[in-house]
This record gives sequence, structure tokens and C-alpha cells, in this order.
Amino acid sequence: MSPSYICSCNGVSEQEIKRVIAKRQIVELQSLIMFSGAGASCGRCRPKVQSILDANRLAVPNLQTKIKWE
Repeated sequence: MSPSYICSCNGVSEQEIKRVIAKRQIVELQSLIMFSGAGASCGRCRPKVQSILDANRLAVPNLQTKIKWE
């Protein structure tokens, strides 16, 4: 079965987006676009990419807690 592409311009599937979110601990849309390529061309898929990011945000630790302010 072939993957269902969220971003057909760049051939990025939902599974690939989720993998990038988890691997890079992404919490911002622009970072996700940069690392996955989804939404980098025409932008029509950006709302769907954002919704995938929002749905997976609970699985990603809050990166702000990792910053040591000195």
C-alpha cells in the first residue's frame, strides 16, 4: 500500500511528518516545514501539517524545560 501524502508537492506522508516531529522534538510549524519539507512549496497543506503537529505535541517533551538559564 502506498503512503497517503499530506504534502503532494514534496511527497511527504503523515508518517514521515510524525517521524520528524518525534526525532527532532519539533514544536513549531516553521521547524517542521524546514526538516520535513511538508508545506515548503505551495503551502496548501500547512493547515493539515499544523494539525498533525498539534495532535503530536503531547508526545514531545516541553523543550523550554530543557533550557538552562544562567
